[in-house]
Amino acid sequence: MFMTLTLTDILCRIYECEENCSLSSDWNAGWHVTIGGSQRAHFEAETWVSNPQEAARWLHEQALQRCSGYRARYAGGVESPPTRA
Repeated sequence: MFMTLTLTDILCRIYECEENCSLSSDWNAGWHVTIGGSQRAHFEAETWVSNPQEAARWLHEQALQRCSGYRARYAGGVESPPTRA
């Protein structure tokens, strides 16, 4: 189930699905979270959240919507066996 996943779990899963994401902090503004693209101007989605748990939740939801490989492996909280060449 998703609630047991950590931010590290989510970041690693997104990375394994060959998608870009980032997390940065700003003491005054909170946590800046992005997914998709490789340059600041090309993020597919971005948001500001107040804590890392919200960042994990947002990244998981965005990855399910945007990344077919992530969705295929992690939709419903069930992981399919990894495929390796």
